[in-house]
Amino acid sequence: IPAGVPADIYAQLTLRFKGRCKAIAVDADGDALTAATEICPSFIKPNEHELAGFAGRSFSDFDDMIRFARSIAGKVADHILLTLGGDGACYISKELCLRSESIPVKAISTVGAGDTFLAGFLTRFEQGCAPAECLAFASALSSAKVTMPGTTMPSPALYHELVSQAKVYAL
Repeated sequence: IPAGVPADIYAQLTLRFKGRCKAIAVDADGDALTAATEICPSFIKPNEHELAGFAGRSFSDFDDMIRFARSIAGKVADHILLTLGGDGACYISKELCLRSESIPVKAISTVGAGDTFLAGFLTRFEQGCAPAECLAFASALSSAKVTMPGTTMPSPALYHELVSQAKVYAL
């Protein structure tokens, strides 16, 4: 959030557009994330450190983190997209908890990987795809992104190749 912009900007925007958009996704940290979740956007996309900050505690292990995410799903956001860096990602809702394993690639830069993941998930979601397909596509797209330097985006051929390697399973 740029200097001078209030920490609750995402909450303000969520409130303004809720009901007028198919989905609202918030990718924020700290006070901005906390304020936005009071309005319950469609999606939040924390990484594991942002989720721990939101929880106000560290997690003892992966299962503890998932239990917490499941306990807030549907209360602070309809859907939680939890990115785990090189350990993959999870999709959590009140009804469903899915994990996508990391796709093995040679990482060059993680710049924009989380944003790319979110964009990929929302693209498939907008197309009406099931959460597992959205998660597989988002994982492939972000895996392809980390193989590129800086903000360079990968070719469609690369991420389509990686989609076939995505492993998504229920937790």
